[in-house]
Amino acid sequence: MNIKELKSYLNCDDAFLISLMQKFIDEVAEITTIIKTAASNEDWKTVKTQAHKMLSSVRIFEMQEIIAVLEKLEIDADAAKNPDAIKKGVEQLLSLAAQTIYDITNSLGEIKAVK
Repeated sequence: MNIKELKSYLNCDDAFLISLMQKFIDEVAEITTIIKTAASNEDWKTVKTQAHKMLSSVRIFEMQEIIAVLEKLEIDADAAKNPDAIKKGVEQLLSLAAQTIYDITNSLGEIKAVK
C-alpha cells in the first residue's frame, strides 16, 4: 500500500487516513468473521450480502486480489450451487484479509511514527 498515493487520491491528512485505515481494519475483521460463520452454516445469502458489503471498502484501497475473490464469492454464493467452491473462496478471503490487516496495521505504525 502506497501511503502517499492513497493520501493524494483521497486528498486527506494523516489523521483522516489513520481513522479510515482503522475503520477498514475493524470492518474487514467483522465482515470476515460473519462470512466464516455463515459459510460454516451454509448460509449463502449472508455470505453474498457480506461479500458485497466488503467490496465497497476494498475498492477504495484498490485491493485487486481481494476484489476478485469477493466478486467471485458473491456470484457463487448467489447461485449456491457449489458449496465446496464457496467454502474455498471463503478460505482464500480469510487468508487475504488476515494478510491485509497485518499490512495495514504496519502502515498505520509507519504513519504514526512519522508524526
